[in-house]
This record gives sequence, C-alpha cells and structure tokens, in this order.
Amino acid sequence: MTSLAEQTSMRLQNVLSRDKNQQTTNITAALRADLEHLLGEYLDLKNLELLLESSESGFILTIFARARSIRNFKHI
Repeated sequence: MTSLAEQTSMRLQNVLSRDKNQQTTNITAALRADLEHLLGEYLDLKNLELLLESSESGFILTIFARARSIRNFKHI
C-alpha cells in the first residue's frame, strides 16, 4: 500500500506531465511556421515534419525536411 505522500507525489507528477504534453501541442504549429519561413530562405522545401517530445531533462525537437534544391546565393 502506498502512503499518502507517495500518492500525492504521483498525482502531481501526472498533472505536470499532462501540462508539459499540452504545451508541446500548442507550440508545434507556431514552431513549424517559423521553421518553414527560416528554412525556406535557404531551401526549396518540399516537406517539413516536426516531432517535439518532452523528456525528463527538457524537450527533444526532431526536424525532418525534404527539399527540391538549395537556393542559389550569388553574394552572401
């Protein structure tokens, strides 16, 4: 049988975990739009996918980008 302190700790951990997951879904669309704009300056994007996951130490962002070509710059 778990103690009241352990049960409270587990409930708090679940609430914090749910809040963290909701935060990632809310920011993914904005992050995707910003990255499309930024990468679009350098690449002719065909497809962009984001995976934003929470972890114990913070967040993990994985970006999958497919491009038709790299934009040609005459002068940088």
